[in-house]
Amino acid sequence: ERWNLGGPATISWDPDGLTFRDFRLRSPGVGGMRLQAQGRLPFDGEADFRLDADDLDVRLIARALQLEEVLEGVVDLDLRVTGTDAEPVISLALSADGFRFRAYVLDQLEAEVDYADRRASGDVAVWNDSLQVLTLSGELPLNLSFNAVEERLPEEGIDLVVVSDQLPLLLLMAPFPGYEEVVGTMSGRVDVGGTSRSLAPRGRLTVDGGGAFLSGLGVRQEEVNGTLDWFPDGRLEVDVGTRALGTARVEGTVTLTAVLDPGFDLDVRFDGFQAID
Repeated sequence: ERWNLGGPATISWDPDGLTFRDFRLRSPGVGGMRLQAQGRLPFDGEADFRLDADDLDVRLIARALQLEEVLEGVVDLDLRVTGTDAEPVISLALSADGFRFRAYVLDQLEAEVDYADRRASGDVAVWNDSLQVLTLSGELPLNLSFNAVEERLPEEGIDLVVVSDQLPLLLLMAPFPGYEEVVGTMSGRVDVGGTSRSLAPRGRLTVDGGGAFLSGLGVRQEEVNGTLDWFPDGRLEVDVGTRALGTARVEGTVTLTAVLDPGFDLDVRFDGFQAID
């Protein structure tokens, strides 16, 4: 791949920060990648930095970094950073088309996020097959200081709304490589309040037509259907069934008051269910 500098550029690294002057990178031809960085990212002091990218091919970045995972997509990015090293003010607008991680594909992702006074707010939307399948909007506490801090997620108020409309389960299972050939969707809305250590969600999510092949067990589970009801006191009421030759059903409650130490009160029933092959 050929990338060219747009002209003479300077990148300076001193004890108090990084300074970019007239850094412009581009690939030849019409519609090629354009990237421009200008300003200062401080370790100590005032910030005044701007990064613009058009048609940035993530595949080339992944190749340059020698990443083993499949990573593809074309990204447009507009980033502004002002404020100080301890209290940065950040504005981000991002658009990604044809994003792919392993076998998981997003047609389009759009995000507009602002950060100031240790709170991030904005909207994130995901499209699949021309349908907006996931929307996140609201604000949450976050400490993006350029310095080392004890807690990046302060225990302060969260106000988020998560809406899914036929969100492919394939996307949700991306972190779990043991699940293959995933099908089905999830729809619903959850309003998330509380704090990072004591979430207070409210809403319902519905799973329809789910299924997957569990390669470690050699079993395909099909007809995964059910509901997940969230309550502000931290309860998640589960009612989900699936089939693998026979049937399995999970009903009951998961208590998420302590996120890292949840409580369980679940009833699991099997009837001729194929657990392993």
